[in-house]
Amino acid sequence: QAQDELQHLTQKHAQHASEQNTQQARIAELSEQLGLSQTQLENAEQARQQSAAAYLESSTKLNAQLQQKPALEKRREHLSSLEQLANNREDEKARLHKTQQQIQTLQSSLAQTKSEAKHAQDRLPALIAAQEQAEHSLKIAESAFLKSAEDLRATLVPDQACPVCGSHEHPYRSDQPHLPQLNAMLDQLQAQVQQCRLSTQESQQVFSSKEALATSLRTQLQQAQQEEAQQQA
Repeated sequence: QAQDELQHLTQKHAQHASEQNTQQARIAELSEQLGLSQTQLENAEQARQQSAAAYLESSTKLNAQLQQKPALEKRREHLSSLEQLANNREDEKARLHKTQQQIQTLQSSLAQTKSEAKHAQDRLPALIAAQEQAEHSLKIAESAFLKSAEDLRATLVPDQACPVCGSHEHPYRSDQPHLPQLNAMLDQLQAQVQQCRLSTQESQQVFSSKEALATSLRTQLQQAQQEEAQQQA
């Protein structure tokens, strides 16, 4: 019986030793797992801290950018305004250049028109004098023609030759004799008077039209010069 108990105790001790070894192995395994978990936890904590630091840095940068946004917007608006001003300035330069060209054209046209008007005006006295001279000559010739006709009528005798045309018949003895030379001279003088009147009238019309054009050009020139002054202000 004692031997059985001893055997029983031995078996129990062996079993207890085996269980103890198993527990120690389990404890070692758990310790290893705990160490691994601890390492993973530390790594996770480190990663979390790094992530938190990165987030904080990003957040700080974002906040800084958000704080700078109004200034950036204001700067963008300022740049846009400057660009618009530059474009407007270029447009103003183009309009000013166009206005200055228009002024030069108007000044040139006005100078030419004034010259043409003066030329027409300068011709008028001579044309008027020539017209008056031609009218005076025509009046003298008409008076001479009438006097000659009256004198000739008084000398005509029936059935005798006319001293001018040689005709023996005088159907116009009481009205108008045949005075071909005087008639030709009268026709020439009348044509000359008509031509002088026409030349005078044309010159007066040219002068009037050039004066009207010059007045219009002066008005346009004044308006263009006012626009130039406003554009340069």
